[in-house]
Amino acid sequence: MALEYVVDKKANPEAAYRPISTYTIEDDGIHSLEEGTTCSRSRPPIFTFTKAYMVFVHVLALSLACLLLFPDHFDKLNSGLGRGLAPAGGRTWSPFQKHIAYTTVSNTGLFSAHYDPDSQSSEFSGPPSPEQEKAWEKLLKPQFFAASREEMNRAGEAIIQNKTVEMLGDDDRYLAALGVFHELHCLSKIRRHLFFHDPATMPSLYHGDDETRNDKQGDLLRKHLYHCLDTIRASIMCQANPTMLSFQWTEDIRNKAFPRSQSRSVCVDWNSVEQWGISRMVNHYVTPVKWPYPRKHHEKEQEQGSGPELILP
Repeated sequence: MALEYVVDKKANPEAAYRPISTYTIEDDGIHSLEEGTTCSRSRPPIFTFTKAYMVFVHVLALSLACLLLFPDHFDKLNSGLGRGLAPAGGRTWSPFQKHIAYTTVSNTGLFSAHYDPDSQSSEFSGPPSPEQEKAWEKLLKPQFFAASREEMNRAGEAIIQNKTVEMLGDDDRYLAALGVFHELHCLSKIRRHLFFHDPATMPSLYHGDDETRNDKQGDLLRKHLYHCLDTIRASIMCQANPTMLSFQWTEDIRNKAFPRSQSRSVCVDWNSVEQWGISRMVNHYVTPVKWPYPRKHHEKEQEQGSGPELILP
């Protein structure tokens, strides 16, 4: 079916010479138009690639504009969601991982000794005393635990026959410790040497009556202290405490300034460490470990009722 129109020559004389125009429905892609049916055309897609690209460009431009106009807000967001958090990937598994709890602590008391020589920031500081020794002993009490074979494997610790220290009477259990206790032990080792540098209680590093004893034990102690210093150094650099310090002149010493801080830190709640350690604790002196070699190689130790010596961290 064709639709035709004829131009009125009287109304528009110039159109008299134009041919009759014919508009066919088939030309518009509609092949049939029955009586009573509705004629409709297909619509183009609402969301095209071009539109998607334009939306992306606008969002990107808006984000860049906000970043330039409000850098402080983005820095806070970034510190909370990205750069400010320790990455989870790459960290070695630990049996204590799922038990870690956190708390907020004040750093103010850590610097009090600079301004008040008689003050102590904690029960662990100051000159040696029976109370201080008990505090350190309690702190380090749960440092060792028995790790299962599965825990050793998950933590990436190799189990080598006659090398890895195995617990006696407990198959597939191995002597282990958390890194934090190793570092505390090292700190205590340095602390003790600062105050107990006495041949009667600890071999001197450099002098003494028994040169043979001091050369052997002193060299071992020196190496142990070097190891401890480097362990603490590595731990400090790994954690990289970001709290800010300020400096103030003391009232009696005007030519010296000492650090102080009113900052607060988010720390691992030590109670969570201590409770887990106590729940898994073993005393390597009370709970013997297996001999690294057959007993025939330790006839002297067997006669004396002693076990292999452990140079523990």
